[in-house]
Amino acid sequence: MTITITKTRSRKRKSRKRKTSDHTNLRLWSELPDDLLNLITKDFNVREYFLLGRVCKSWKSYTEAYMKDFLASQPPLIMILSRYAKKSCYLHNIYESTMYQAQLPNFSKRKCIGVTSGYMIMQNKLRRKSCIHPLLLFNPITGHELHFPSPICNITHFILVSSITHVKEHILIGLSAEVIQSCRSNDNHWSFCYVDQRPYYNSWKIVDGAMFKGKIYVLTDHGKIGVVNPSSLSVLELFEVKCIDYFLNYPKLVVSYEQLLLITTSSPANSTFEVYKLNILEKSCVRMWNLGDQALFLTTCGDSQGGFRIQKDHNSIHELNHSGCCLHSLDGKSKSVDPIRPRERDFKRFPKGVYWFWYFPHLACNTDSLY
Repeated sequence: MTITITKTRSRKRKSRKRKTSDHTNLRLWSELPDDLLNLITKDFNVREYFLLGRVCKSWKSYTEAYMKDFLASQPPLIMILSRYAKKSCYLHNIYESTMYQAQLPNFSKRKCIGVTSGYMIMQNKLRRKSCIHPLLLFNPITGHELHFPSPICNITHFILVSSITHVKEHILIGLSAEVIQSCRSNDNHWSFCYVDQRPYYNSWKIVDGAMFKGKIYVLTDHGKIGVVNPSSLSVLELFEVKCIDYFLNYPKLVVSYEQLLLITTSSPANSTFEVYKLNILEKSCVRMWNLGDQALFLTTCGDSQGGFRIQKDHNSIHELNHSGCCLHSLDGKSKSVDPIRPRERDFKRFPKGVYWFWYFPHLACNTDSLY
């Protein structure tokens, strides 16, 4: 028995010696080079990318430094929220069938009325009774907030731009049928201008607007394209688009990379889309039969729309309505892609139902400048 015990002890000592090794060449996780982290985050989604920044301080610095490049590669997401959301909203990726939750600040007595340049537009429900920051713009990706006073009249289209003279100043442009309004983030009042001073029977109205190459373009109900003068807020008419009839084609202005597009459809019920490329210099439009590697994302209600280059379902139009997402091709064929709804108990206390918006991550860290 004594010999056996002695042998056992000697084996344990030998095994312990075998386990010891030199770890001087190993590096800590926090010291991984940026090139290796780029390979790791190449296939990450938005949620996984931000979870990476919570591991350690060095990885947080990495995610903040490369956030703009990462978000530029992310496809548009469907933002799902109650109109009176107070605590959170949902972001859904239709290509990966994944959904994650984004926390919101305290939005009591506020409702979401749209999305522009990566910011959610929250409006005070008691707008006429309160004069303290009735408009709150919140970026769910960066957590940045912008406050604006109550607008003079109701706004149908919001466009958020940055000032070219002041780095940290933003300008909120509000478009409605008859009035154009603007307000700076460092100011406390709105400037406004009526779009047409002619008699009612001969006047025209704004039906849509878009920011393109530092200028704001508007589309009128007479089928004309105009540009907004940022100093006086007046509209300068450029040319008439003869290929459309507003009352029959429901046109929309959409910006897709370096192109200003005009989208028309026969009717909301029977969505047969036609895409036209606008040439501002030549004052003309040409119909596009092929979008190439791009896809267009439209919303039936609201101004959350744009274009993006994707590998899957390119050369198509993604239409988002109250019932879900529908994929359309330029030849008239379509198929339904229903977003994943949140659990009923998440929204059971909201009687107004759930609203859908397209959210573009590549705009969350990049606001266009107004020239």
